[in-house]
Amino acid sequence: MASDPELVAEFSALMRPLSAVARDYKPSAVFSALMRQPSAMASDPKPSAAFSALKRPPAAMASEPELPEDIIALLVRLSAMTASDDEPSDELSPACSALAGSTAATVKRLAARSPAFPGMLMRARDLKASFEPAAWMVLDRFVRRRDDGSFPADCPTAASLTNSRGDPFDVCLQISAPPQPSTLFLRWPAGPTEGEPLQPVGAHGGALLLLMHYSIPVRNGFAFPMIDYIVYEAKSRASTKPSLRRLPPLGGTIDEVQARVNAEGIRTSKLLLRRMDSLDIGIIQLGLGVFAVAELHMDTTGSKAQPELRVFTSDSEQWVLKQPSIVPAHQRDDLDMDHILWYWECDAVVPFQNLLCWVDYSAGVMLSNVLSSDPEILFLELPARQHCLNHDQVGRECMEAYHMLGTTNAGTTLKFAFVLWHDGIGQERYEPHPYHFSITTWTLREKDGMAWEQDNVVTADELWALDEFSHLPRELPLYPSFSADDPNAISFVLKREPREQEDGTYDVGQIWLVAIDMMKKTLKSSILYTNDKDDELSERKMRYLEPFLPVDFTR
Repeated sequence: MASDPELVAEFSALMRPLSAVARDYKPSAVFSALMRQPSAMASDPKPSAAFSALKRPPAAMASEPELPEDIIALLVRLSAMTASDDEPSDELSPACSALAGSTAATVKRLAARSPAFPGMLMRARDLKASFEPAAWMVLDRFVRRRDDGSFPADCPTAASLTNSRGDPFDVCLQISAPPQPSTLFLRWPAGPTEGEPLQPVGAHGGALLLLMHYSIPVRNGFAFPMIDYIVYEAKSRASTKPSLRRLPPLGGTIDEVQARVNAEGIRTSKLLLRRMDSLDIGIIQLGLGVFAVAELHMDTTGSKAQPELRVFTSDSEQWVLKQPSIVPAHQRDDLDMDHILWYWECDAVVPFQNLLCWVDYSAGVMLSNVLSSDPEILFLELPARQHCLNHDQVGRECMEAYHMLGTTNAGTTLKFAFVLWHDGIGQERYEPHPYHFSITTWTLREKDGMAWEQDNVVTADELWALDEFSHLPRELPLYPSFSADDPNAISFVLKREPREQEDGTYDVGQIWLVAIDMMKKTLKSSILYTNDKDDELSERKMRYLEPFLPVDFTR
């Protein structure tokens, strides 16, 4: 079978884009057979040799000493193209869809039975990943603690590790399809009992960056914060099971931290506080088991702020300090980069293509290829600002509540959203009102010289006039976020504060997660995020609400 050049040629033809094959003056016999209806295929007295090979039982295919790689690639490609729940593509005939429906199981059986497959399937999996839509989720930043027997240890997403102190811990993901948030569970019996000792920090591809913090003893019996960064990977090159990896601590090992504090005394720097809130660090995945984690810090010990970029790559065991130069994307005479760097306060870190983007919603975006040996940072201004909306006047929480820098189209398109108090332009204070706002989105056009192009605008009047919004609270939309697969969709939070009841008590309020189509100006979905007094996190969510973390794991 492997030596049949005609068969290999026919399958090679199928590997070309289907549209190109369809225009071929003499398409292959396999393609012609697939384009016919199933009934015609079944009555075909002499189907092509290649099609006959595909129809053979998996056991017969597995017995081949060398199955052509083209066949495996075809099986995987067809499976990926027909695996979604969307309407069938116009490019695929019903016969082709029917044939591809069972190929996923076939490929698995072949991989298990044929010794000739390891190298072939490595390429086939990569091919499948390039065609299969990413399975994405919105991850709740609030981690649910399960130190007792209720932790779902048998969950396929569970993974275990020990932290720098030697404490064993377990995590697992309860994955839900959007708009329902997914949840991270933690089992850490020796961990702190108060606060949020584990936080999801960033995500890209199949990698999730976690921050774990706890106290270590120092001089005179005082406690000092210790920080561990941990990378959760959904799968790796060696295994399809999830794994955890603890990175070398940025602030030094426990022994080094204790020695420094005992020698210098307890000093809580701005850098340490920002690290505890995971404000300047992000992750980018470059392939299975291949990732980079980077922190951008502005050193203000001198007369001018100097950027410091610390990078850890998965093939190393240490952080590398780099000092990148900063280049404005659009130079202007009144652009004071020294002022911007001195007052820089990062609000979020966003992976975009092969770059990491640090955004200060009061200043702009810094984009960098952190893997470069001589990295450069490109500074890009945001398309809209309201000067009274800044860190000094409203705090970081409000900056995140009204802005969003994020990606869509599987991470290939960078977008910006702004919830603007549209009657307050030029005002000294930002006082948004649930009946006087607009939501505006922009897309970054790289081919146009890194220019922002406004997409859509939706006003309060337009939203509240929709019948679909009749059951929702008339509140200001907060924490906008983008869909990974729909560039026109945007989600946000509607939060109704607790209200006093007839008996003098207060209810827990309501938080709704709402998605709208910005182009069509219609409601896509709405779910009640929390209004349950029995929910262990209801009170904390109402008080310390944070933006959700988009994650594009492939399942």
